[in-house]
Amino acid sequence: MIRDILKYTLLALALLFAGCEDERVPRDYPRVRTLEVTNITGEGALFSAEVYDAGNVEITGHGFTWSREKPEINLNDRVNLGPFSGIGHYSSRITTALEPGVKYKVAAFIRAGNYTVYGNTVEFESLGSLGPVITGITPERALCGDTILIRGKNFSWVGHNNKVFFNETAAKVCNEVTDTTLLAVVPFSLTVPEQTVSVEVTGNRTVYTGSKLIVDLPQIESIIPSQARWGDTITMSFRYLKKSDNIRFFIDQTQLVLTEAYDGETARAIVPFEAVQPRIDLSVSVSGTRLVFFGSFTLLPPIITSIYPVMASWSDTVTLYGVFNANQAATQVLFDERAANIVSVARDSIKVIVPNDLLGTTAVLTYKYGDFTCSSTQMFSLLPPVIETVSPMSDYTGGIVTITGKYFKNYYTTVKFNDILSSVISVTGTSIQCYAPGNFCGPSEISVTVCGQTTLFGQTFDLTNPSVVSFYPTHASPGDTITIEGLNLQNVSLFLISIKPDNPAYGGYGFETVTKEQGLATAIVPSADYTSGLVTAWAWRDWIESYLAGDEMFSIDAPVINSFSPSSGSAGTVVTLSGEHFSLVPQYNRVTINDYPVEIVSCSRNEIRFRMPNMSAGNYHISLSICGHQVSSAGTFENISPWRRLQDLPFTNNSFTMDFGDEVFVAAPVASSNVTLYKFVPENYSFVTAGEVHPSLSYFGRTVVKGDRAYMMANTYSEVKFLEFNRNTMSLSVVSDPPGKVSTHTILMDGDSVIYAGGGDSLTYRGYYVSEFWKYNLFSGTWKRLKDLPFFCMTSSEFTINGRNFVISIDKKLWEYNPVADTWSHISTYPGTGTYDMMIVVCNGRVYIGHGRYGNNQIYSYDPQTNSWDELLNEFPRFRVKPVDFEYGGKIYFGGSDRNDFWEYDPMLDH
Repeated sequence: MIRDILKYTLLALALLFAGCEDERVPRDYPRVRTLEVTNITGEGALFSAEVYDAGNVEITGHGFTWSREKPEINLNDRVNLGPFSGIGHYSSRITTALEPGVKYKVAAFIRAGNYTVYGNTVEFESLGSLGPVITGITPERALCGDTILIRGKNFSWVGHNNKVFFNETAAKVCNEVTDTTLLAVVPFSLTVPEQTVSVEVTGNRTVYTGSKLIVDLPQIESIIPSQARWGDTITMSFRYLKKSDNIRFFIDQTQLVLTEAYDGETARAIVPFEAVQPRIDLSVSVSGTRLVFFGSFTLLPPIITSIYPVMASWSDTVTLYGVFNANQAATQVLFDERAANIVSVARDSIKVIVPNDLLGTTAVLTYKYGDFTCSSTQMFSLLPPVIETVSPMSDYTGGIVTITGKYFKNYYTTVKFNDILSSVISVTGTSIQCYAPGNFCGPSEISVTVCGQTTLFGQTFDLTNPSVVSFYPTHASPGDTITIEGLNLQNVSLFLISIKPDNPAYGGYGFETVTKEQGLATAIVPSADYTSGLVTAWAWRDWIESYLAGDEMFSIDAPVINSFSPSSGSAGTVVTLSGEHFSLVPQYNRVTINDYPVEIVSCSRNEIRFRMPNMSAGNYHISLSICGHQVSSAGTFENISPWRRLQDLPFTNNSFTMDFGDEVFVAAPVASSNVTLYKFVPENYSFVTAGEVHPSLSYFGRTVVKGDRAYMMANTYSEVKFLEFNRNTMSLSVVSDPPGKVSTHTILMDGDSVIYAGGGDSLTYRGYYVSEFWKYNLFSGTWKRLKDLPFFCMTSSEFTINGRNFVISIDKKLWEYNPVADTWSHISTYPGTGTYDMMIVVCNGRVYIGHGRYGNNQIYSYDPQTNSWDELLNEFPRFRVKPVDFEYGGKIYFGGSDRNDFWEYDPMLDH
């Protein structure tokens, strides 16, 4: 900066006096010019300069300074050649502080009085220089942190250009540098005592071979005590550890707080709470270096010396005494496996809250911090429950009992009356509400158990549950009245017959209570499926029950059938059953014939009168059930009925029926590619297989039989055909397509030499009814359309009697067809509910109609002569759709559909 000021000052003066040569004043400072650098080699370069104005101030120094930027003697490398007088050239061979390949700027300088005069700056590219020379070191033995003097030459005047190494460890170079002396600090990071000193300047490194530097490395002599706990004071002693202002001591990564500063030999510190490992490394940080003394200190585990109190309850405060870490955030205390809330933590004590989820009677307290764990030798115990009051002191099952005291806990409190567990309603820390239990009568001890600890109350509780002592009579029939003696019978909800003597609460049938007092009650014997049992007093209140039975068994008298009359009859016939031990209550005498229940007309102890039900013809035993007793008559009653059940059909889901008069065939099953033909055998009312047909169609309508052939409409979901069955060849063939719009559920009627067909609904759209009506000429094999039907109808709603054709429309109207006029007449209304797929059988000049879609099992008979309907009184078979039905020998045969039962109906017997 001085050089810049001087430069600008000289420039101003030159401008000021440029035109005044006659007043020329000699300058008082010398001037120098920097010449070109020559002799540039790998060992250095030759700097040259010229003093061209000696000035009038003594030159006390001259030389060169150089750097990569603007050179200055106070900041950059330099060479001082000493005093100079007069004018003339000077030069210096520079062999140090030049780095190869680097462009430097060099300037000559002169020191004259208070001035430093710089010459111009010359730039050159260096090829390198010689390395430094070390001539000696002082001292030759030192401590880490000591400063040593390195003597030699070719050092750089710029401190950071000089690098000093101890072996391969770089050392700090002090600012007081010359080109012949360096001061360096012995690093604390050295690991071996013998050190070779070397100096490096601008990439040239020189190793001192004169002697080794011996470094006494820091050592720890002792830690007293060598084992301690958090908060204890330890004394650390060292050798060869130099005192320093920036020295710090660590345990692991935690800096120690010194109670006495390090004096060059010892220091005292407190074991920090941050220490968490049992085996700990002591380290010293000084001058940016960490000296680690591995495993030099052992952190003793924490210890619990005592706990107080040793007995407490939930949410109480318990204090642990011992030696602990004062860091509360990382502290954990367990009661067995249950974590406690920490109130406070000190080095010598910890206050915790007894966990609310502690359930064991006793617990070991465990302290955890980091990897340290210790447990108490004293056991902690929960305080047992305390019972102070019980109210009331007498009640029966379902009564609410309140227990007051302390140390109760919700969900973990049980109450017993003797050994009977009570249902607990609610629990607080000081109160319990529970129900008085059942199944015991008399004084009982109340006990409360909380988490395995039980306390007995000092007074007895009187359970007033009802109890049976005796009863009479000890045997009777259902409906009879018995007298019961016992205790607290006024509290009875119901008297029971318990059918499990060893478990009165399992199963049972209730008496009808007539009267009840404290010690006496009367009740009516129930009718149920039992023969004997215990008479039990049952009390129920708020879903709490009590069952207390006497010791003696009660039994039902077994009924006896001696005779019955008459020996035969039909539906509605009144039969008298004579015997013993019948119930006086009609419904308690369950009389059945062939499993059909009967209507009881009257009864006494020795006689039952009942009405015969509507049932199949046959000879049947009469059965009587009273409670669990069952008895049957020795003889059989002959039931006379128009309906008689035959042996079951060998098929279900019949497809179509063909009645040829002398032979009847039924095809089954429906919607199958293999259909079996079954032939009716009237001799034994059975069916035998008569062959198979293999139709390509699935669903068949009602048939019309003409001679040895039967005709029918059949369909799948995509096509309809008019078919013919030939009894002689037992084959099924297609006659023609249906005419017009005739499709499915078509009616088919016998028209002497023709067959009538029509009605039904559409194949493609259910609910779209067809009204077309056609006739088929059997001789010409052609169809002819007739007038449309004035109604809608579906299959199995048509019938033919004595050449007259009738159809029941879907609105239940009966129509008759006049083939001459091709007209229809509405002549009557069908009283049933079915619409199609009905039972329709012509027998003895009448037609019998019933069942079918939307129908029931009611059957009606129609007389075309009188145009009148009669309702059958004895409809016996169950309801079905599209049944097997046909007439043979003046009788009607019925059954099938989705069942295989088969029946015979004799109209002559239905009166």
